Amino acid sequence: FPVRDLQGRTLFIYRRSIEGKLFNAPEGVEKPVYGLDRVPADCKSLILCESIINALTLRTYGYNAVALLGTGNSLQIQQLKETGIPEFIVCMDGDEAGRRATAKLKRQLSKNALIWTINMIDGQDVNSITREEFEKLY
Repeated sequence: FPVRDLQGRTLFIYRRSIEGKLFNAPEGVEKPVYGLDRVPADCKSLILCESIINALTLRTYGYNAVALLGTGNSLQIQQLKETGIPEFIVCMDGDEAGRRATAKLKRQLSKNALIWTINMIDGQDVNSITREEFEKLY
């Protein structure tokens, strides 16, 4: 997956194994928010999730969504704050890392936007549940 900056320039390629959930970014890169260059200028609500595949799935459902390529870093927090988007919906995986990330994102973004959370089913993520199940959680 090409990871781009806000101007749409490719920074690096992010890879994912098709035999498991092994993700790979080049060593030493600081991961920006994936897909932020594709968010419409008039976006009022943005879903934040962990993986590229989750964000792409949510886009096929009609939502504006981006991926943190994990659970979030300081560059990504700053990029999200600078968007001016008034509402973020945090949709991390249903595991301990996802719950910690949700709490961190709420703390760090709540002064800049309204924060909603989707409490993912334990052990699940966007792509391990059906669209109907996601819509109920949403």
